Amino acid sequence: MAVRRRPTAASLSPTSPNPSSPTPLTKNELNGESRVNGGTTRDDENEPTSPKIATSSARDDDDDWRRRTSSSLLSAVAVSLASLSALISLSLLIRGLIMNSDFHHGGECDMTWSHLKFLPVEVPPMPPPSSMTAAPSSARRYRVLKFVDLRDPRHRHLYDARTEGNSDDGQRTLRMEDNWCLQPRNSTAFRRGMDEAPYPNPGFPVLYVPGHWGDYKQARSAGAHGLGLTRSSVSRADVTKHAQALVDGTVNGGATGEDEFLFDVYAVDFDGEGAALHGSRLVRQSAFVARAVRVVADACGASSVTIVAHSVGGIVARSVPLLHPDTAGQLVRNIITIASPHAYMPWGFDGTVREFWEYVNSAGGIGEGLGGSERASAGGIKKGSNGEDDGRREVVTVLSISGGLRDELIPPDACEIDGGISVLSSSVMPPRTAPADSEYASYALAETTGLGMDHKASCWCHNLLIFVRKAIRTVAAAEDKRADRHTQNSLSGRIAVEELLWSMGVNESYWDGLARQERLLQEMYGFWTALALRAAAPYRLGALVALYIILAILYSLILVTTAGSGQIICISVSSNCRWKGNLDAPPRGSIMFSRFTSACTLYLLLPPLAILIHRALHRCGILGNTPSLCFDATAEAVLASWAAMLHATLTHMLFPLLSRATSWATRRGCQRGLTMNVGREGQSTKAEKANTGKVGCVMTPSLSIPVTFVASTAVTITYYALMKEAMVLNITSAFAACFISLAIHSLVASASLSCSHNGTSGDLCHGTRSRDAMLKQSSSALLLIVLPFFLAGKIVFALSLLTTGGQADGELFGEFQRARRARRVGSGDGGATDFVTSFWLSDLAITSITLLTMIALLQKWKSVRNM
Repeated sequence: MAVRRRPTAASLSPTSPNPSSPTPLTKNELNGESRVNGGTTRDDENEPTSPKIATSSARDDDDDWRRRTSSSLLSAVAVSLASLSALISLSLLIRGLIMNSDFHHGGECDMTWSHLKFLPVEVPPMPPPSSMTAAPSSARRYRVLKFVDLRDPRHRHLYDARTEGNSDDGQRTLRMEDNWCLQPRNSTAFRRGMDEAPYPNPGFPVLYVPGHWGDYKQARSAGAHGLGLTRSSVSRADVTKHAQALVDGTVNGGATGEDEFLFDVYAVDFDGEGAALHGSRLVRQSAFVARAVRVVADACGASSVTIVAHSVGGIVARSVPLLHPDTAGQLVRNIITIASPHAYMPWGFDGTVREFWEYVNSAGGIGEGLGGSERASAGGIKKGSNGEDDGRREVVTVLSISGGLRDELIPPDACEIDGGISVLSSSVMPPRTAPADSEYASYALAETTGLGMDHKASCWCHNLLIFVRKAIRTVAAAEDKRADRHTQNSLSGRIAVEELLWSMGVNESYWDGLARQERLLQEMYGFWTALALRAAAPYRLGALVALYIILAILYSLILVTTAGSGQIICISVSSNCRWKGNLDAPPRGSIMFSRFTSACTLYLLLPPLAILIHRALHRCGILGNTPSLCFDATAEAVLASWAAMLHATLTHMLFPLLSRATSWATRRGCQRGLTMNVGREGQSTKAEKANTGKVGCVMTPSLSIPVTFVASTAVTITYYALMKEAMVLNITSAFAACFISLAIHSLVASASLSCSHNGTSGDLCHGTRSRDAMLKQSSSALLLIVLPFFLAGKIVFALSLLTTGGQADGELFGEFQRARRARRVGSGDGGATDFVTSFWLSDLAITSITLLTMIALLQKWKSVRNM
């Protein structure tokens, strides 16, 4: 006996006939059969439904109603929370961007004034690498320039009076015979053939090293403080009096008094090069700074040269005694860094930059060499002539000064140096004394005290450079008292700096001072504005990119594992979503979410998960061991929310619109092509016509290859025009050109993936084609953000390999890589000895293999119609 069944969802769907309306009888019903949910029973087998079955059907209807009610309630909650989170995050982003210009400034500083002029000094060319017989003649050369003030009469014989208006007198390069260090005739540094200086009064030598994209003219403020003329309001009589003191030697480099102390500043010119783009640039700059130290020390007859470095230049300065112990290892004993990242590299996106930083901070670096303990060379502690340890363990005093919370590029917690001396600028700066009509008069003094200054202001801040001058005088006096180079005396510089800080009343720890700045920031601006300022600081870009990568990977994994399983919610942003399993019988108790609700729920749940993974990676050391203050919970939560907003904007708004627009244009082009593509019978096949509406904007090889060629040629020509270096044709430059084309092609392939789809709509619930399109757009949103950061430094390095000078730098970097691997394995030369095997295969070749694999997978993925 058959039982009447409860109508299913399919039978009650809008496309099904109304059960209450009469329907015509089919052929089977005319033969005595009736339809029941797709099955057939004989009329003589039908019997009335029992009361128990009717009660069960009503209970099922009640459960379905409760499930739909719960779904609506949860949907409303999810959408509300996601909307509130997006609104708060967007408000904080706008607030932070608006307040950045009002917060990151030098309002706490007085301006340093000078009548600057820089005189180029000759530096011997770098010796050729071990694999080259001669140094390349077309190599891009750095420079060393000596700062002079036009009010200083000591240097007037070194430049033409007609060029006083030129800040850089590049028409003449001073040689050693010109006696540009102003050595007296009776000095041991005075050599035969040197010109006698009219006023032989040399100052204590100080070398300034700029940072990433830094300018040598940043040294003018430090040079003015070394001279003692720093303010614009100095009267003519005072200038004349001070000039006479410089002439007669009352103010000199050996004076112990603060007002009588004189130091001369020599600036390194890296031609505005971005050192943090690739590790090869850091290695090249380190080699040049070592030669510059040697030249200054020889010309001035100095036993040591104090280095003042800004930003990434501090990492370069600390690497000089480590990488070049024979050239300048014994000449660098005191390093003063301003806003330099010692604890971690917030802008080190390229892996080679991180390798250089780790090399400096490991053996012979921050804790065991430059930071204040024993100095070690690439092979270990300095050896005596007999090959044994002679007990001479050199110490380099490193004083790290942080710009504070106002520094937008280098966070203050990155400036702490383990084994050295770390201090906040706000702890050593005197109050600002600028007049009411100064540039920063709009900033009330009470609102700007105690938070430091922005990154560029730390170069010219008069208040900070007052302390730098005191520190230079302190270490110079300690050098004079050093009787020998043994450990018990070589700590005199560090002890003297600590005594200076104690005499100035700086007795709180570095982290206590930083916590005080955090409290002051929140008191001055309030919780929400302080949170927006901390989260929107540019140095958070690295954390934002890392969180975005994690979130995009999680999103793509969810698409892969759930979009076709029919066991959890669907993900999309258009129309309603039905169960992808058995549409007629969803699991009991399941909740059906709409696609918009599903997307909101995911973007609400993924940021906390991304934060947990991000912190776990930092704890494991994969992303670097950064202090917790840099990634505080509130700022990190805001960054994760911004990452979710960016991914949602790209995946669900920008890329779908781009896909529809390009798909429409491609369909019109395909239709024209089908009209012209007439077969033997004069018409297109049915399959070609059917596929016309399904073609997306997949960039075919016939189009992507020309785009890649044009882009690669444009990049190469632009680099050649800017650098003005002679190009060379050999196997290395051929490999570099191939890598450039491959890197650009990977960007083109990622961009074309964002709008490629094989379905006619974005409906994710009615076939795998639309799910595949969504996954492609999510993957493209990941690649288009990651690849520029990952490939920028490598493309720049590959461009440099097209020139002879760049290949010489590549050889030098190859030697560094071998030394790094040798230190890692503990002995030997690391295996490889030639450039191709030691460097090319370890950096660009591995990247090339990765890009080739990625491009092949993307091309195969775009060509697949059914997954």
